[in-house]
Amino acid sequence: MTQSLPPSSSPAGSSSQGCEITVYQAGDRILLVLQGYILSQNAPQIRDRLQQLMNDPSCHRLDLALGGVQFIDSTGLGVFVGFQVMARKQRIELRLLSPAPRLLELLQTTNLVSVFQILSGEPADELRRELERPELLLA
Repeated sequence: MTQSLPPSSSPAGSSSQGCEITVYQAGDRILLVLQGYILSQNAPQIRDRLQQLMNDPSCHRLDLALGGVQFIDSTGLGVFVGFQVMARKQRIELRLLSPAPRLLELLQTTNLVSVFQILSGEPADELRRELERPELLLA
C-alpha cells in the first residue's frame, strides 16, 4: 500500500511537499519505504502508521527505508526515537536502511547513530530486494 500524507511547506519555503509511505510485508518482516519530507505537519500520520504496524503481533522486524527522505525536522526525529524505545520494549528489531546523506549527517550530528541500527550499501539493498516486491505490497 502506498499512502501519501498531506502536503506541507518545505523547509526552504519552495514547493509544497508531503511524505509518501509504501509498506511491504513478508511474514514477521515489514518494510516501510518513506519518501519526501517528514515534518511536524505529517509526523502524526507517520506515527499512527508505525504504531499500527508495531501493534501487529506478527511484526518482529521493522525496516525503514529512508533513502528518499529529503528532509526531517525535530518532530520527525522524535517519532523515530520514540518508536525505537517502543520497539525495544516489544522486542521488535527496528532498523534504518540507507538514510539519505543529509539525514545520515543529522543522525551523526545528534549522536542518534548510537540509538539506531543503521544499514547501508549492499546489506540494505539486499533487504530491499527481498521485500520490495509487488506481491508483498501491503493493502
